[in-house]
Amino acid sequence: MPISFNEIPDVKEPGIFAEIDNSNALSGLPGKESVMLVIGRMSSGSTATAEKPVEISVKGEEADTLFGAGSECARMIAKVRKNNTFNRLFCIPLSNDSGTAAVKTITLTASSPKAGAVYLYIAGRRFAVDVTTSSTAASLATAIAAAINAKTETPVTASASEGVVTCTAKCKGLSGNDIDYRLNYNAGEETASGVTVTFADSTAGASNPDLTSAIAVMADTYYTGIVCPYTDTANLALMRAELERRFGAMVRIESVLYSGLKGTMSAMQTASAATNCPHFFYIETYKSPDAPEERAAALMGVAEYNAQIDPARQLKTLELKGCLPPETGDGLIYEERNLLIKSGISTTTESGGKVLISRVVSDYTKNAFGSPDASYMDWTTIKTLTYLRFSYVARFAQKFPRHKLADDTYVVKEGQAIVTPTVAKAEAIALAQDWLDAGLIENLDDFKASIVSERNANDTERLDQLLKPDIINNLRVVAGKIQFKL
Repeated sequence: MPISFNEIPDVKEPGIFAEIDNSNALSGLPGKESVMLVIGRMSSGSTATAEKPVEISVKGEEADTLFGAGSECARMIAKVRKNNTFNRLFCIPLSNDSGTAAVKTITLTASSPKAGAVYLYIAGRRFAVDVTTSSTAASLATAIAAAINAKTETPVTASASEGVVTCTAKCKGLSGNDIDYRLNYNAGEETASGVTVTFADSTAGASNPDLTSAIAVMADTYYTGIVCPYTDTANLALMRAELERRFGAMVRIESVLYSGLKGTMSAMQTASAATNCPHFFYIETYKSPDAPEERAAALMGVAEYNAQIDPARQLKTLELKGCLPPETGDGLIYEERNLLIKSGISTTTESGGKVLISRVVSDYTKNAFGSPDASYMDWTTIKTLTYLRFSYVARFAQKFPRHKLADDTYVVKEGQAIVTPTVAKAEAIALAQDWLDAGLIENLDDFKASIVSERNANDTERLDQLLKPDIINNLRVVAGKIQFKL
């Protein structure tokens, strides 16, 4: 009986039987859905259970109730959903019990003030407090504290006493030290005459939560992108080990981590150099009002949405909605952005008040011997490789689910569930043609010439294949030389 049936045995009772087989039903490439994960601290008043994953709705309106308005979780979720309402989003909230909250003081003076306003920005949130000729330092401090507390999405709570506003981060830990405080961000804003406002650090945030339990809760759940505020050495080591496990051939549930870096050029470069991981994608927030974790969340929203459309296409010029650029004259110049990219830090540009992606690169810059290595430099490389492997596994699982394996000398009759190395090679080449048509690879002839498909010498029930796809590149630099004549 040359045809390999899955359901119909050797029956003697008369009848007509027909089974349905979907192994050849699908053509082309399978879709790979993006699924996002936020990890961060809750704040007081939250209702969620620590370290219990929660799926977030498209609008994300429940985040304030679940995790506390202004918490790390709620703010990151808001930025993700501002940039991506298409993909599934989960959150693993962490307790806010341990650590020290960052505290900042805002001291005001008022001497014969003139009518105007104080324009205060905290983590990019704007507070405009009126100043009158009768305003005092105490009245202004009270008004500012009330305005801060009224805008619940702000990452701090405020209290006023004798002309001083004390701002305490809602979430404990190091991330509170990156909360930006400034005056007069927008053009035309100025502090009312006779009023002075000064900022001072009172208490430094300390002690991030340990991600061990959160990673354990992740288990083997499918997440393609993760955003987390914590860039301390211990937590990054834990996350690196988990992402390397997920990237492994026997697991194949690849995830990448999006994180934000703040501070001077040198400080950001130092932080990036300490990890050198192809699964980490840092983004700069140089002199921007943005909280680093919020900008990273915006990047994840944009990147993961576009990864499922075309993983090989660069993200340049795409907007990070809800993010703010540095003030005029404070942004990075071309040479500085170039240095950051070489250091494994993704960069942005500004146009018309919008923050636009320049280039998204991984933190991997050197090989095991300390030599420069650009093999995993770009986000597109990691995402394309992930998709190629995903589609390869899906294709062979669909085409040869219960097949037998024979040498190439075996003559396979039509309808038999038997595969040979040559047949498997032809299927891999057909898949590569689909990759080529989708703009994921180039140089198909080289792929055909280099492919190896053979029966394992030590295990007769194992087929080994060596594939060498040439991943397509992106147009990132155009260099022209203009030679003129007079």
